[in-house]
Amino acid sequence: MLANLFAGIVLIMEKPFILGENISTPRVQGKVEDISFRSTKIRAGDQSLVTVPNATLANEPITNLSRMDKRKISFYVSLAADTPAEKILSCMDKIRQLLLNTPGLQEDGIKVNLEILSASSIDILVSCFTVGNQGEDYLANRQIINLGIIEILRQENLTMAASTANIK
Repeated sequence: MLANLFAGIVLIMEKPFILGENISTPRVQGKVEDISFRSTKIRAGDQSLVTVPNATLANEPITNLSRMDKRKISFYVSLAADTPAEKILSCMDKIRQLLLNTPGLQEDGIKVNLEILSASSIDILVSCFTVGNQGEDYLANRQIINLGIIEILRQENLTMAASTANIK
């Protein structure tokens, strides 16, 4: 109990998070709803209320998601292994243009690179940062990018590695 009290004082003094902020620890991710001397209550993504003893919380890494100034979007576009080099380059250029023309993305963090060659696929790394950190903007930007890439693959008549048919 003393450990929880001491940890509660440390959390309140250091303020790694405040009420209403979204945090992530190895045990829980969610919105902070209450901070007391003994425990912290966090509303998880499934809407359950998780009570974490402060001694436990103080001894874990805490990522304050609300204090991020931007969010990273990063994924691979895997093309069929037999895709011609000129088609790969054209696809990469069009994806780069898509990212540059998508509002809400930071221009200086855009990367579209051929990263992995394997017997089953050619993997293009697509990476960029959102301007803000709001989850809704992040998801909206991911959707815009994904739909744009689907259209690029259709235009270029390219097949994804896991797919058996062209996207038309």
